Amino acid sequence: PSCNFFWPMPSRVKLVNLSISEALTSIFNMSLLHGVVPDILKISKVTPFDKGGETNYRHVSTLSSFSQMFEKWVYKQLINYTEKHLH
Repeated sequence: PSCNFFWPMPSRVKLVNLSISEALTSIFNMSLLHGVVPDILKISKVTPFDKGGETNYRHVSTLSSFSQMFEKWVYKQLINYTEKHLH
């Protein structure tokens, strides 16, 4: 599988997670605080998926590992907030 800066393999991200976690947390916090998602986290790979037939394709978008981490982090923040304030 190919790998570059924007599309690192998840296993490589996990290896460096501790060394970059503080920086990522800062970026994620600033993103939520200002209501702006960095453009780099909006980039995805789009792959046509053949559903059968001559022109029957569905597009599948794959986010980068960092974008997926951001999504999970936001999800956890929302769950924690709603559990704390709505129960």
